[in-house]
Amino acid sequence: MTEKFKNLIMNNKFMKNNVVKNSLIIMYGQTIASVISFFNAFLALRVIGVYGNGVIAIAASYSSIFNGLFNFQSYNAVIKFGAEALEQNDMHKYKKYLKQAFIQDVATAILAFVVGFLCIETVGRFMKWDSQMIFYIKIYMMTILFNITGSLSALLRLHDEFKVGAIIAIRVTVIKLLILLLTLPIKLNLTFYILLEIVLTIVSNIMLFYYAFKCLKKYNCQDFLKVKIEFDKEFTMFNFYNNIVSTIDMPTGQLVNLVINKFLGVSEVGIYNVFNRFGALVTRVTTPVSQSLLPELSKLVAKGEKKNAFSIVRKIFMYTTAGGGAVIVFVVLTYKLWLGLFIPVNIKNLIGLIVYFVYLTVTSAVAGVHLLFVSLNLVRYNLPVTFICNCIYLVMLYVFATNWGLLGILLALIIQAIMIATVKLIILRNDKDKSSGGELCAS
Repeated sequence: MTEKFKNLIMNNKFMKNNVVKNSLIIMYGQTIASVISFFNAFLALRVIGVYGNGVIAIAASYSSIFNGLFNFQSYNAVIKFGAEALEQNDMHKYKKYLKQAFIQDVATAILAFVVGFLCIETVGRFMKWDSQMIFYIKIYMMTILFNITGSLSALLRLHDEFKVGAIIAIRVTVIKLLILLLTLPIKLNLTFYILLEIVLTIVSNIMLFYYAFKCLKKYNCQDFLKVKIEFDKEFTMFNFYNNIVSTIDMPTGQLVNLVINKFLGVSEVGIYNVFNRFGALVTRVTTPVSQSLLPELSKLVAKGEKKNAFSIVRKIFMYTTAGGGAVIVFVVLTYKLWLGLFIPVNIKNLIGLIVYFVYLTVTSAVAGVHLLFVSLNLVRYNLPVTFICNCIYLVMLYVFATNWGLLGILLALIIQAIMIATVKLIILRNDKDKSSGGELCAS
């Protein structure tokens, strides 16, 4: 009966759409992983509390910042250029892109680790971190050296191996759950929980290496490192621009934790990180769409089917906005049943959580705009757009944070997301006008 139902669903015309099918494959596994991860967070909070949760978030954020500053993580470049090479059935060019991306990932990961390690004392003095916090950050930075999987993740996506990420996520979260259940009665200190995060992050990346190698063998590409290296200027510049843009966009990412730490304290970082945990349950639905959307948009663009690409982005915007609204209504109606298990239930935390979900809805709804930007190779506009919008955002961040605390930071994030998406949508419309003789992209 179950097998018949599965066949009925997968043979449905709607389900044959690659974006939908691949999104559901990722969503199915990652939803399971997210539920387990949510329970893991609850168990850890019972021992280390909101403050300990904030310490882990700060250590992870510092590492992520330097990883973002220097580590290329050539995911977008491999998706963009790899899709074109596969469409042309040029396996030599495809292997060349893989090798160039992997070498750039490894070299820049080492650079990120070294620079981050050298800067820790200076940053620590500015942030007024104690020696224990600096020690935690130093050991957490080991994860950067294993974060060289951007090109490998792209490889798996291009070959429709979308279930791999879900498999890894489930296995790692189950391992963590078992360890937490075994150690919970002992009530180990914060150092143990930080080491656990580090080890499991490294294990997750090693698993990704394993599955990527299996994929390479399956498609007879395991010899990609033996291909003679040829410097591809367009590929490298695309990769470089994407990294610069992600660097400029950092104030909306992990840097937020350090801003909260500086202005509001470690405990507020812990509360924001709890918000992130709640948000992860929602992004398990929206993230799979984005992960499956970029390869599909790149393939459509490579085939010259830009109209279909625009149509997909428009539909995702509408569905995501409707879904986000439903989630916010659910939170308002049920928060008394579960919010107190994680953070104090008061009007400030409730409003903060609602505003955070508004932020998630906005960023998820406009994700297709950013991905279509990459697929159409409009990344040259990313740098000025992101730079100008984030300069405005940083001013708002300081003013809003000092006046309204965590709520102000969340409001600034929402405004920043809307600004960038609006400017990019204008550019996309102009680009479509030029390529289709005046046809406007419907909003």
